[in-house]
Amino acid sequence: MMMSPAGPKLPPVLEFIQTRQKFCQLALDVVAPTKIADGDESQCFMNAYRYIDHSPAIEENAVYILDQDLAQFALVHNDRLTSCVARSLVLEQGQFFAIETIESSYQFKPLDDLSTETLFEPYLLS
Repeated sequence: MMMSPAGPKLPPVLEFIQTRQKFCQLALDVVAPTKIADGDESQCFMNAYRYIDHSPAIEENAVYILDQDLAQFALVHNDRLTSCVARSLVLEQGQFFAIETIESSYQFKPLDDLSTETLFEPYLLS
């Protein structure tokens, strides 16, 4: 299981950035897109483009992190992915968990790392 690094407690978004950055070639960045909210929920990849988010029903205080490694992976492996949106994550007591949909409920799966492959793992076809 992957635990967050020891040291002073960081806000969750900074802890995520610090942990995820170890697996990225390009720098992660917090961005503030213009929210228009006129998009289609089934078009996740196309809703957020050039710092304009067309996604409907995004919570007011959502934090946007630009992760170009995830975007590049989705583009390169698009023919092998069932979703271009990586796993949703939760940070609880220093441990990162993936939110897995099982039938009509959710389970939290502890993650060993935040590598790009791990974040897309359930959506990759063999």
